[in-house]
Amino acid sequence: MNLLAIVQSADFQSHLLSFLITAALAALAGRLRPAVRLIWGTSHGFIFTVPQNNNPGAPLTLYTRTFYVQNLGRESATDLEVHFSSKPEHFQIWPTFTYTAAPNPEGHYSVRFANLGPREWLSIEALSANHQLPMLLRVRSRSAEGKEVQIAPRRIFPNWFNYSVVGLMLLGVWWIFYELIGLVWR
Repeated sequence: MNLLAIVQSADFQSHLLSFLITAALAALAGRLRPAVRLIWGTSHGFIFTVPQNNNPGAPLTLYTRTFYVQNLGRESATDLEVHFSSKPEHFQIWPTFTYTAAPNPEGHYSVRFANLGPREWLSIEALSANHQLPMLLRVRSRSAEGKEVQIAPRRIFPNWFNYSVVGLMLLGVWWIFYELIGLVWR
């Protein structure tokens, strides 16, 4: 029996389809396993020049920046560390979390949290007067390294619209699989 006859046989095609479906389901199961997925980014910053009544020639320059950290995973991120290039002059965390903060021997500054739950986020609002704010260098937890992403405001659509789009996408994926299976069985 030659190779072409083997490939065209219904038995081979059913085994191949069975293998492909099993491999796809195994890959999907691996992707759905609970894990920590940390992302972080800087959404915006402002520079304010504020005139001073007592010294009109020297305005006060205020720098602000907002840093976001989010756990997109389905497992809690434990021992979360947020590392800055130096200590921010003033900062506050929203929503409120218990944290510790300390410099390291190289002069960098880290803020530590016990954990960040699944789908949980925090923002660090920093403020400095008359000098630039430090950069956010790294975000990590015990089981994952954070990935820097671009962050920007976006429009929020109603849930009915979001569910409709997801439903149409699933319908499209089903149609593609239907057509592929039809091609195999012809």
